[in-house]
Amino acid sequence: MRFSNRSIKALSSKDTKYRVWDKGGLTGLYLMVMPTGTKTFRYFYRLNGLSQDIKIGRYPTLSIDEARSIAKGYAAQIANRISPIEEKNKAAQQAKLDENALLGEYLNNQYAPWVRATKKSAHETLRMLNVDFKHLHKRRLKEVTKQDAITWIINATSGTGYKRPLNKSTINRRIAALKGLFTHAVSEGHITSSPLSGIKNQRVDNHAKERILSAEEHGALFGVITTRDRIIRDERQRTNEWRAARNMEPLPSFKLINNYIFPLITLMLYTGIRRNEAFSLEWNDIDFQGKMLTVRGDIAKSGQTRRIPLAMETLNLLEMWKDEHKSENPLVFPSPSTGKKLTTIKTAWNNIIKDASKECPSIADLNLHALRHTFATNLMSKGVHVMVLQSLLGHQDIKTTQRYVHVQDTDREQAIRAISAIDY
Repeated sequence: MRFSNRSIKALSSKDTKYRVWDKGGLTGLYLMVMPTGTKTFRYFYRLNGLSQDIKIGRYPTLSIDEARSIAKGYAAQIANRISPIEEKNKAAQQAKLDENALLGEYLNNQYAPWVRATKKSAHETLRMLNVDFKHLHKRRLKEVTKQDAITWIINATSGTGYKRPLNKSTINRRIAALKGLFTHAVSEGHITSSPLSGIKNQRVDNHAKERILSAEEHGALFGVITTRDRIIRDERQRTNEWRAARNMEPLPSFKLINNYIFPLITLMLYTGIRRNEAFSLEWNDIDFQGKMLTVRGDIAKSGQTRRIPLAMETLNLLEMWKDEHKSENPLVFPSPSTGKKLTTIKTAWNNIIKDASKECPSIADLNLHALRHTFATNLMSKGVHVMVLQSLLGHQDIKTTQRYVHVQDTDREQAIRAISAIDY
């Protein structure tokens, strides 16, 4: 069965223990249900011709997502021919030696390497742990308490220590990052239980209207982007005229696209791909002849490969970007300074929004993820079935897709007019 809190709670004990496999998660993850009613996550795998089984932790002390995350880490070890059981035993022995390790030491020496090897969101996860919970770094793992987390939640909610109060979704994500560290410490035998066990997520209004790009904001956004491109082209032309007058070699001239921002923003808006998925795209992921974009499983948040058809305008823009910036770099949008994968475009984005807000003040609070919301909402308003949208967005659970889209106000008005017209 697919693991969910409802399905697991519905499992009843029998005279003998039995297994229930997670059909919706990672292969090998299962739940052992004992005659006493105890339910324990375990992971089954084969390595070097031997079948092995390793305990992950008890439900509900360990959540389903936490169990899947640990199982995914074990799968990564197996892929590298490393035995999770042997590694766990080594860690347990080491834990006896450094049971007084500080949280910061554990984060840097043990948890960070594991996160980088197993999580696509490693950069953001480690940033949160190093910034939001830096005050806990000099505390021993076993000395951190639930009250520490509760105090942080209270402060974050009021904005204490931040420029402004954090919203509930942000608080949930950052507490989840801290929970992940302690869950790992428990699984590796460093501590017997997580101090954050029992802390529930802040209740979030999933029906709140998501931030999307209006027609006016669309015009302001792309107006600034194209203007910035034109200014850079004109500056390069003037520079080359100056160099030519002095018999100097000209610099490469720009035709239409001289900056990655234009094609990157366009691609995100018209395919709905996530920021990190866009940053990780390679030219081999784009089938120009088949007009198809492939989001590989190793860069997708869900871990599942998906394919997204490309509109002709988007395809032409990408072809133009490729032709004007010929390079051996496999990345579609490499960092201009390092040539490596982008990690952020915060500065460029903030500058664009600042300029666009002069013409359109409402755009001032627009964030990059709103492009994905806009893609989803526009398709839904055109009558695209929610299951098709789920496939395009790469959501494993259709409830997530339903959270990203919202019923248009005009639809509600039409519904009320329809019910008013009924003659009782």
